[in-house]
Amino acid sequence: MVEVVVVLAMLTLVGGIVLASFPRLSQRIHLQRSNQQLALILRRTQNMAFAVRQANTAAGRVIPPAYGVHFNRNTPNSYFIFADLPGQGGSSDGIYQAATDVVVETIRLDPGIRLGQLISDVGGGNQLQDIINISFSVPEARMSIANASALVGESVDIFLIGALNATKSVLVRTSGQIRTH
Repeated sequence: MVEVVVVLAMLTLVGGIVLASFPRLSQRIHLQRSNQQLALILRRTQNMAFAVRQANTAAGRVIPPAYGVHFNRNTPNSYFIFADLPGQGGSSDGIYQAATDVVVETIRLDPGIRLGQLISDVGGGNQLQDIINISFSVPEARMSIANASALVGESVDIFLIGALNATKSVLVRTSGQIRTH
């Protein structure tokens, strides 16, 4: 009888430890899932450019010169895919502009996950950005990386932050490499 009580006590202890660590495990899973989803959204946007997909605009369905993904640290719980339409100069610039471009889809991050640092390489050094636009030109899907006003280099590291400040990131290079870490 004593053996049964000891075994039950041990099972209760192990069960309590597992239940106590479940929220942390759940947050790590959400962070990993959001990081993988970010990489997949970038690839999907690139495929939209390769496929010469039409976008719904106020003027009807058009083929935009580029598709992009817009990240803004001031809206840390979401990012979006946009159709980069010609602006006043008659060409797209790879930069999201609310007046001319169309939001195709908004992606919400998992609960407890937020957009962290956006670090681009500028002149061989790293620079923190508040806004990053990664765009793919139609039809060859040539990639460009820009902030709110200009091109910002050959790569950007997009960080996601979870519980207890755990981080994951996606490294994007204009050569086409998209790598999670």
